[in-house]
Amino acid sequence: MSQIALAWLMTKDPVAAPIVGTTKLENLLDVIKSVEVKLDAEEIKYLEETYTSKPIVGHY
Repeated sequence: MSQIALAWLMTKDPVAAPIVGTTKLENLLDVIKSVEVKLDAEEIKYLEETYTSKPIVGHY
């Protein structure tokens, strides 16, 4: 899942510099693999359309 999130972030212009941290080499290697993940336009659209913000409800 982190690979998809980082791959999506790298499609944004200007590219932000994601700061990742881990205490395990296994997790770091997983993060590095996100550079190899290429999302096509349809996948990016799917990821961006699945979330819709909700209005804030409550007392002000």
